[in-house]
Amino acid sequence: MIDANCGFSDGSATANPFGGTVSGNYIFDWDIDGVGDNDDNPNIPNLLAGVYSLTVIDDNNCTIDTSIIISNTSGPQITVNNTADPSCHGGNDGSIDLSISGGNQPYQIFWNPNQTSQTSVISNLFAGEHVVHVIDAVGCTVIDTITLNEPSPILIDLTLNNSTCQSCDGTASAVVSGGNPSAIYNTIWSNGNSGNLASSLCSGIYTISVSDNFGCSKDSNFTISDDLTGISVNPTLISPNCPGALNGSISLSPTGGASPYNYVWMNNGSTSNTVNNLSSGEYEVLITDNNGCTEVASFLLNNSTENIDISSYVTPADCNANNGNIKIIPNGGTAPYTYSWSNNSVTDSIFNLSAGLYTVTVTDNNGCSNTANIGLPNFNNLTISTVVTHVACFNENTGSISATVSGNTGSTTNTWFDENGNNLSSGVNVSNLSAGNYTLQVVDDISGCYQFENISIEQNTPIQASLGNTNNASCDVSCDGEASLVVYGGSHPYSYLWDNGASTSIANNLCEGLNNVLITDVQGCTFSQAFIIEKDDNLTFTSSTINATCGNCDGVANLTAVGGSGNESFTWFDGIVSNSHPNLCAGVHGFELIDNATGCSVISSVEVSDIGGPDNSIVNTVNPTCFNGADGSASVIASGGTPPYNYNWIPSGQNTNVISGLSAGLYHLEVIDNNNCKLVVPVSITNPSAPVVEQLTENATCGLNNGAISLIVYQGNGSYSYSWNGPNGFSSNAKNISNLEAGVYELTISDGNGCLYPYTFTINSDNGLTIDLTKTDISCFGINDGSISSTVSNGSGSYNYLWSTSSTNSNINNLGPGLYSLTVTDVNTNCISSDFVELLSPDSISISTAFVLEPSCFGQSNGQASVSVSGGNNIYAVNWTGMGIGFEQLNLSAGNYPITVTDQNNCTANGVVTINQPDSIQVIVDQIINSYCVDQSDGEIYISVIGGISPYNYSWINTGGTYSNTSDQDINNLLPGTYIITIIDQNLCSNSDTITVDAQNTIIADAGIDSSVCVGGCLDIIGSGLGSSVLSYSWSIVDSTTILSTDSLISAYCFNDTNDLQFVLSVSDQSCSDNDTITIIVNPLPIVDAGLDIDQIYGADVELGGQPTGPVGSSFVWSPSINFLNPNDSTLPNPDVIVLANQSYSVTVTDINGCQNSDDINIILIPDISYSSGFSPNNDGVNDTWSIDQIDQFPNCNVEIYNRWGTLLFKSVGYNEQWTGLFNEKPLPIGTYYFVIKLNDPLFPDPVTGPVTIIR
Repeated sequence: MIDANCGFSDGSATANPFGGTVSGNYIFDWDIDGVGDNDDNPNIPNLLAGVYSLTVIDDNNCTIDTSIIISNTSGPQITVNNTADPSCHGGNDGSIDLSISGGNQPYQIFWNPNQTSQTSVISNLFAGEHVVHVIDAVGCTVIDTITLNEPSPILIDLTLNNSTCQSCDGTASAVVSGGNPSAIYNTIWSNGNSGNLASSLCSGIYTISVSDNFGCSKDSNFTISDDLTGISVNPTLISPNCPGALNGSISLSPTGGASPYNYVWMNNGSTSNTVNNLSSGEYEVLITDNNGCTEVASFLLNNSTENIDISSYVTPADCNANNGNIKIIPNGGTAPYTYSWSNNSVTDSIFNLSAGLYTVTVTDNNGCSNTANIGLPNFNNLTISTVVTHVACFNENTGSISATVSGNTGSTTNTWFDENGNNLSSGVNVSNLSAGNYTLQVVDDISGCYQFENISIEQNTPIQASLGNTNNASCDVSCDGEASLVVYGGSHPYSYLWDNGASTSIANNLCEGLNNVLITDVQGCTFSQAFIIEKDDNLTFTSSTINATCGNCDGVANLTAVGGSGNESFTWFDGIVSNSHPNLCAGVHGFELIDNATGCSVISSVEVSDIGGPDNSIVNTVNPTCFNGADGSASVIASGGTPPYNYNWIPSGQNTNVISGLSAGLYHLEVIDNNNCKLVVPVSITNPSAPVVEQLTENATCGLNNGAISLIVYQGNGSYSYSWNGPNGFSSNAKNISNLEAGVYELTISDGNGCLYPYTFTINSDNGLTIDLTKTDISCFGINDGSISSTVSNGSGSYNYLWSTSSTNSNINNLGPGLYSLTVTDVNTNCISSDFVELLSPDSISISTAFVLEPSCFGQSNGQASVSVSGGNNIYAVNWTGMGIGFEQLNLSAGNYPITVTDQNNCTANGVVTINQPDSIQVIVDQIINSYCVDQSDGEIYISVIGGISPYNYSWINTGGTYSNTSDQDINNLLPGTYIITIIDQNLCSNSDTITVDAQNTIIADAGIDSSVCVGGCLDIIGSGLGSSVLSYSWSIVDSTTILSTDSLISAYCFNDTNDLQFVLSVSDQSCSDNDTITIIVNPLPIVDAGLDIDQIYGADVELGGQPTGPVGSSFVWSPSINFLNPNDSTLPNPDVIVLANQSYSVTVTDINGCQNSDDINIILIPDISYSSGFSPNNDGVNDTWSIDQIDQFPNCNVEIYNRWGTLLFKSVGYNEQWTGLFNEKPLPIGTYYFVIKLNDPLFPDPVTGPVTIIR
């Protein structure tokens, strides 16, 4: 090819095809200016710069397409200084920096696609081809295409392991690839993990966020599911119905997980889902489903009722007599109780008993029972002492009792009973006993007297154990589990023996599964327990691979450890230490997985394959119909690689293999197969040629329509039509146009293909005159102050003026309204032009009253008025003299209001608005008829009304508010008093007047002054009357018809409650009467508190009175006024007194209302002795006797000690010898005893009693 010289059609192209089948010449189909040319000429001359398409056809109609670019020589040159690719896939921060040289400046620069920039440096670019067109000052054009590349997208390949057994043991691993080749990735998981692995994941939705050091990022969501559902236990619990009962049970009905289920009960080793014969307590079970998922559950069985305790009170029988008694008191359980005695009694007490052992069973309302043995002794000197050996291990029968009997007169018969009354053995010793209560019955063989001793055998609590902290075994074969025990019950210290030989409470090196431990306490008691040690899941891995593509080493392998400790690492055979290995070629790649915490390891490999890409395409194009049109199209058929294909047209970004709407230019299609392998296909679209238009223009002269335009049109495809549009509606379809006025003319040429080509031409006017008239209209009606000024342009500058007023000046003044014209002649060119203008005058200002509202009432200022204004020059200012401005005025009283109106030209006019008002309302009293008596309603008033606007409304009211009339003009039946009449007319105007009606006769009743009284008090109530000489009286209580008195006096009326009362006095003569009321306030008596009775010793100082003794502000008097700490304290609310004897005091309180009330308090003298609640007579010199302090004040006292059966154990007259806990010179056992102290003093006749406890 030969390039065209800049702007000329002297380029040429020559085709030299080869191949195909041809007997003579090929057929050459050139596309020149959009017109095909089929011939056998391989040479095309006379070409302009541009892109030309050629199709070569052989004898078999096989074709090949190509494009040829003819450039301009000696035109501008483009140098690419620098390019910056987008940082991220899909980013738009790319840029291009060009230098342009050669040709003729200035340059025009156009970018494609979608760039408005016309500079040599552009930015914010996406990846793809960017075409620049540079046109110099003479039209030389150069085109260049610059391609910006982008990094591949960031790819995240996830490997997921779901959670199991409702636990949070799911994992996710990521292999990140793509992006910038030198990218360093930062991976953040939504659960807070970082790096390529997220662990301890519960079921749910998570997000992985990957960013690199170039600012590129990619997010991806994934879901972790739970492969195995959890186990729900669903227990049915039945607690024991009574304390100590063994009828509780637990039954399990598990759901979830995978059946069948296995059970291990930690308490008894049972493997059933139901355990029976249970006592109250806590039970624990391990459930394992068919998937190996486990659930541990614990349950608590409680007794439904409390244990029944039986207390007894015994009155011993005389020897060989039937006069003993037993009373029992049950506590706990649920009342009521039933009783069953061994002597067949069924009450809580049995009487007239001989000495012996009695057994009673108490059953409560729930059917729970308890049995007690109660020994009824004789009054005798028999004493029993015992030595007890308790049970060492829970539920064993190693207890024993050895007894010693003394105080007997001969041999004894000894019998042992258990707590259910069963006869165990005879003799003084008994063995092989379990924990419980036992009774020894001793019978003196000579006297026949009985004595009993109750003994309790105790035992240690059972040894129990539970797991503390545990660590699972790491691998199937690693016995590295650990368990620690929490042991309680039995007797400290403990020893341990585990299956693996461990001998402490913490065992190491335990294997997965059941591990047994034997616990032995210091008594040799043992307890065996099995515990389960779990194992961490088997160490293994999951893998995922991304195959290599297009022969590259871009494969990726991702590994995730499963079942390890969480501290694992992968070492690839090529030395890479990572769970993710990028940049792998096709082949097998080995690695070792190591659990760094346990040392467990796995050796394995993964395989990566290779996939090729697309390698061929068929391109079909259709060029635009018109020059610079955009209806070209192209289609591409790709082959090779791995379908389906993705398509990306550069620079448009369309993503199909067919594209339309194309203008001329070079396009590229990226074909990307399913493995992201890419093939780039170039596609060229060429322009058809456009018509060339040459024109000859003749300008208009003197502003006349004498211009013309002539055209010469060639090239293009011919068959042209023309459409002209010009100023003032000009249009034409001729090729050449004439008789044109000055202005812009637009031409549209249409060719045979319907292509439209627009052109614009300008006709100038040579020295035509333009007149510009400026007027000032008359300002006010009747004034001649108008003016007109002229400005002439587009002439030679020398002009003659002639106005219709005969003036020859350029401007005229002092004009009235009318039409004025001006003719201007150019002295040098004789061009003439005329123009006219009309001067306007405003109408005269007219003022009219638009609206008047009179004041509604006489003397008010609520009138309104508004005016309307017409004529003048609009924008009026309305001034009300002395009132203000505006078209409307409010709050006007009656009168005349002058107005001045001024328009925007200060033209004025005057007017007056008149406001009227109604007459005032007046009341005329026609007649007043007074009442006969003060309380008689026979008065009358008659009035007339003038003024205002009728009709009128009338409203009467008296000054006391007891009379009201809102309808009548004249009123009657009136009591004496002052009446106010208010007249309201139709406009709601009002006026009031006062009229007085007097009484012809006057009676005045006076009930006296209000007063007060205390509850229970009586008053004389005295009234009086004024009027005629003969008056009658009547007293009553308000709202009561009972007459209290017919005199002016109520004598000694008593008030017995706190209700206030109102009394009414009625006074009358034979014709008139009057009433008056008096109020008596009844005050309550004050609340008095002398305080609680006080027990105190002689000489003590005690305080009298309550908190408070009486109300604030009251006065106080105590009586009798003896033994006060200070003699004058008897008037204090809380005085102190000295206790010298039993004494009663009374306090009298008078409150601020003068009301009185009283209260009493008793001071009781008690003896000044004290004693301890117990003592320990073990001869250690400390607290060996029971002491009574200050008892020497009472030398005649009697001190007696009893046991719980009422046996007298100790008696002393005086207490010079303190009790040492002996009875019949033998120590009494530990227990509670009861004392009776009789002081034998006339001041203290009552005995002092209470319990005392012996502690040894």
